[in-house]
Amino acid sequence: MNLWIDDVREPPPGYDAVARTYDDAYRLLQRYQYETVSFDHDLGDAGTSTGYDLLCAIEAGELRCPDRILIHSMNPVGHRIMRLVAERLMERRAEIEERRRERDAS
Repeated sequence: MNLWIDDVREPPPGYDAVARTYDDAYRLLQRYQYETVSFDHDLGDAGTSTGYDLLCAIEAGELRCPDRILIHSMNPVGHRIMRLVAERLMERRAEIEERRRERDAS
C-alpha cells in the first residue's frame, strides 16, 4: 500500500490512500504499514502541523516507518529539512521500528 499526504494535490497513479490533514495522516501511519509514503510539507493553514512533524513522529517511534519515503513538497525550506529527516529515518529504520514496537507493547 502507498500513501499520499497532501492537502491540495491529487496523487499520481499507484497510491492507495490519501491523507489531506496531519491528523488523518497520523491515524493512517499508526494503523497501517505502507510501502511508500509521499509527503507534502504544508498541510493546511499556517500554524498547523506539517509533513515535517509527521516525519519527526516517525523518528520518535510514534508511527510506523514506511519502506520508502518520498518528498513532493514545493516548499523549498520544508523540502530540504524533510529530506534530511527522511534520509536519517532510512538509515535508522530498524532501530526506529523496534522502538515503536516496544512503545506499542507497553
